[in-house]
Amino acid sequence: MHISSLGKAKKIKPNMEGAEGVYKQVPISREDGTPTFSFRVFTIEPGGHTPFHAHPFEHINYVFEGSGVVIVKDQEYEIKKATSFWSCPMRRINTGTYQPPCLWSSFVQSLKNMSKLFLDLTLNGQVGRIL
Repeated sequence: MHISSLGKAKKIKPNMEGAEGVYKQVPISREDGTPTFSFRVFTIEPGGHTPFHAHPFEHINYVFEGSGVVIVKDQEYEIKKATSFWSCPMRRINTGTYQPPCLWSSFVQSLKNMSKLFLDLTLNGQVGRIL
């Protein structure tokens, strides 16, 4: 069991070329012992945005405060407080223009740990029990 406070999670600028006014906090990650997921929280300032980018894992997101848009290809999707959205692996997305600052969470898979967990379960003959 790990209990964390967002206020104690370090607020950093993501290492992503083209990101403006974006801050990331990671209150729970594999460093805390979670085997397959990380819980990240992003704050995007008014006028802030991420560049188009893709990840090899899916995201499940929830907006706590503010509003903005998520852009997938040419399609814009409005997000606002109490909105959830899912992004599939390798889908190029962009986020932008938040008024007032937007605070949203992102649950992501820790692929390195998932591969190890799957291998461990396979070697122990348990993979059939979870599939």
